[in-house]
Amino acid sequence: MITQGPNSIYGDKATLSMQTGDASVVGNVRYVGPDMTLFGTEFNFNFKTSLFTIKNARLKSGNFIVHGKKIEKVSPDLIIAEGAEVTTCQDCPESWTVYGDKIKIVPNKYIYIYSGFVSIKGISFFYVPYLVFPIKKKRETGLLIPKLELSQDVGARFFLPYFWALDDKKDMTITPGMFGRRGFGTIYEYRQNVGEEKWLQLDSLFIWDQIYQPYKQNYSPTGNSYFRNYNNYEHTFNFSHTFNHHLDFLTVTDSDQLRDFDYLINPYVEGPDTGGGGYINYRTSLLDVNLEGYLQRNVLVTDPTIFDKTYVQILPKVLLDINPLKVFQTDSFPFQSFTFGATADFTIFKQMQFYELNLIRNANRINFVPFVNYNLGQLGPLQLNSSLALDTQYYDLPFEKPNYFSKWTWVSKSSAKLELEKVFGVAYEESIPIEQINIEKVKEEAAAKEKLGGGNLIENVPPVDSELGQKDFKIIRHSYKHSQIFALNYFYTPPTTWNGNVNFSNQIGSEQGTFDNTDARREIEYKINNYQARVTLPMENTLELVWANTIVKKDPKVFDVYQDDKNLWDNFHYDNIFLFLISQGYQFNMTSVDFGDRLTFLKLDTSFTVASFNIYLREYHYYNPQGNILTLGVAKNFSLGGAELGLKYDTFQTPYNKNVFFKGNLDVLGPVGVNLTYDYDLALEIPNLLLLGVVLTPKNNCWKFDVNYRKTQIDKAFYFNLQISYDGRNFIKL
Repeated sequence: MITQGPNSIYGDKATLSMQTGDASVVGNVRYVGPDMTLFGTEFNFNFKTSLFTIKNARLKSGNFIVHGKKIEKVSPDLIIAEGAEVTTCQDCPESWTVYGDKIKIVPNKYIYIYSGFVSIKGISFFYVPYLVFPIKKKRETGLLIPKLELSQDVGARFFLPYFWALDDKKDMTITPGMFGRRGFGTIYEYRQNVGEEKWLQLDSLFIWDQIYQPYKQNYSPTGNSYFRNYNNYEHTFNFSHTFNHHLDFLTVTDSDQLRDFDYLINPYVEGPDTGGGGYINYRTSLLDVNLEGYLQRNVLVTDPTIFDKTYVQILPKVLLDINPLKVFQTDSFPFQSFTFGATADFTIFKQMQFYELNLIRNANRINFVPFVNYNLGQLGPLQLNSSLALDTQYYDLPFEKPNYFSKWTWVSKSSAKLELEKVFGVAYEESIPIEQINIEKVKEEAAAKEKLGGGNLIENVPPVDSELGQKDFKIIRHSYKHSQIFALNYFYTPPTTWNGNVNFSNQIGSEQGTFDNTDARREIEYKINNYQARVTLPMENTLELVWANTIVKKDPKVFDVYQDDKNLWDNFHYDNIFLFLISQGYQFNMTSVDFGDRLTFLKLDTSFTVASFNIYLREYHYYNPQGNILTLGVAKNFSLGGAELGLKYDTFQTPYNKNVFFKGNLDVLGPVGVNLTYDYDLALEIPNLLLLGVVLTPKNNCWKFDVNYRKTQIDKAFYFNLQISYDGRNFIKL
């Protein structure tokens, strides 16, 4: 062994010249330096210049490894390898490599590969005459791996992305591509870090489409080029923990892009419109103030190129929340605690071009809801509390006569709750030294339990001999808490008092007539035909009975000596392994005296987890009119993957919403995995979505290659993705 400062050389035989600093080492050579580690059969090194030559070599530095017949450091900033291959994987024969007749390495900058072959698991896939491989810790400008997609409708799509690192805080990805029969286009992505917790991003597409024309229904060429473009801009500025701002806006030249480029544009679309908006938020421990504004483009119009100026915009909306303030808190019944707060907002609903037929679509609304929460405390085994809110709205209707409307009502809830719980066992982990164990007694107990073979035997005891080979016996125990809650809830909302425009009063009695849920009359809100209103109990004069059961499993965590202050308060793990909740409401204000007519929906919510199976069901059953909203499914995790099968059923949709879905992934042949997502509409008898993928992942988890097929009601396409990991955990899609 030869050492000098940070340099160490190991080998079977070595010679060293103290005058020149030349060292020669042969046999099982290993060099350990500040920047790299070398292995080889013959090594020549100069301690004065740090230049070296090594044969049959393996070089490891940072995230990359180079194998070569000869590796030579010819200058402080250049290393040359001959007949070599480079990879970022730690076990190259099982992973991907790039072979080159000649490889130049500029430390901490680039690897230049000449006449290279890209190989996966030892099989050469394609030839590259020249390849630059960045090894900088910073982002680096250069070409990324091309991407190929096959679409049944428009043909092959090919993209060649180019990454441009403008500086430490800004970068771009410019991706020219061939969009099949649509022609050439370019995708632009610009990102900038403005400051701490401040960033912005702009994503754009420019294409001269060869097959698109408005109203056209096929994919045949038109003979002309139609310019199409979308831009999505987003930024977030967190100025402090109390003040922040966000803006997100999408523009499109035609709304048909949501169909034709759904694989690009879907992440930016959340509903039946494009456009967007933003907010400015300021909050303290007492107040939360928000200023919002939205300008949206309706895509549900006949002409995809126009901006529907009759679409209702929110310009702007101001919200003010007063966080609950505590008036008093005691330990005595009936004055345990009393708090009050309020929420308020001012919203302008406006059409850019006035156009009202049967519905009023322009209004200025003030919403003000003060509330109090009164916790009476414990009365025997019962916990009693109540809440009361004043729900008020005022509307200015600038184009109507009379030009105002107001409504208000009280919303109250009172509840009595009885909770019973029991804990079974104690959760702990204990290690007992082997010398404290009565070996003969343990063997006798194990043999006796083995003879039982049934009865109250839950599982076999692990073989005693294997335990005795350990230094300590480790005992892990779980505990379970079973909780039952019986609750009686009473809701009361008197008929809404209103004043002003009669047409607007009639309008807000239906879902189509409201701007949002705030406009609905609280006592009849449940009659509005949307999901959120349907699963909300009538508030008019209703009594609800609830019975809930839960079982929680408590496990001891492995103690981590590197995490401070967690050994006492964060030493356990909790899992909800069972839930069963059933509730039924009864309305007192119904005109019918029939008991069945007065019943609200019956709610059943249950889930059960056992042996990596999770079974869940949520059902809302309605008596009058008859109907059901149902979600049920089963999910299973196992050593080779996981699967979930479910059903969604809603009889209040037209036609009925009856969807069955399946999600699953399976490792079929070690590194080869298959994943499938399928959604089928039973009512329309058509598939909504089919995703089928095959992924190849080596054992070292160094890279992934997947082939995917996607079929929707709009398009069919194949996708190929290559992902490389530089740390064995995080993957970069190339």
